[in-house]
Formats: sequence, C-alpha cells, structure tokens
Amino acid sequence: HNGSSPLSPYSGSSSDPRAVLHQDSLCLVSKYDQASIDDQTSILRSKTESTMTVAALRQAYITLEDILELEKGLVLPAMETFDPQAIFFLSFAQSLCTQRTEQQNDIDRTSSNKLLERQSLIGALTQFPEFHHYFYCGYDDDWNCGKII
Repeated sequence: HNGSSPLSPYSGSSSDPRAVLHQDSLCLVSKYDQASIDDQTSILRSKTESTMTVAALRQAYITLEDILELEKGLVLPAMETFDPQAIFFLSFAQSLCTQRTEQQNDIDRTSSNKLLERQSLIGALTQFPEFHHYFYCGYDDDWNCGKII
C-alpha cells in the first residue's frame, strides 16, 4: 500500500474518473502551453474548466454525428455551402462571443478559473481535427491530447 487513497486523483487508476480528468487536464495544460493559447498561469488555473469544455464539445459533436447518420439535417438558407459539422463549430464559436472593456477583461482574466472566451475557443479547437477538416486549414497532431474523458 503506497499510502494514497484508492480514490486519489493521483492513484493512476483508470476506473477513477478523477484520475482520468487529472491526466487529461495535464495533457491539455501541456498542449495549450505548447500552442501558446495563454500564459502558463492562466492555463494552469483553468485546467479543469478547459478539460470539461473539450469533453462537452466532443460529446456534443459525437451526438451530431449520430443524428446525421440517422437523418440528413435541414440546411439553413444561405448556409447551403456549409457542412452541418462546420455549422456546429460556427455555433460553438458564436456562443463564446463577448464584448467587454479592457478593464473588465483584466478583471475577468484575473478573477476567473477559466480562460477567456477567445483563448477557450482556440484551445478547444486544437483538440478537434474535424474542425480543421471542415474549414480546410492545417492541423498539428502534436497539439492534440486524443480522447478527452
């Protein structure tokens, strides 16, 4: 017995969701730092929130893929040239749009345990080769952590 609780996030047990969350968070911290998403302090402070954002976005994307497999989605007028997956990523980006003063930006960045919206968006999209596929832009596999949670 090594003295650590079997439920410790550091126990390395793959059956313990906290251990998986901790491992995924460490990977994202490394990849976000490598991609210069934000400064290291902000990345570290937001690691759990960032991991949950990527996991939730991944689950929503999987659900979209399942729906599209069963039925062809309706295409919105003037969006006929976009794949439904591209619209999914556009909607996610739009959901993060904000306007604030520089002073409010500083307050929010300092007092929050999550990245600001722009950094969160950029970071999350580094984990989605699908985004890069549907928008025809380059993708760096070295920035990807693989399956998050």
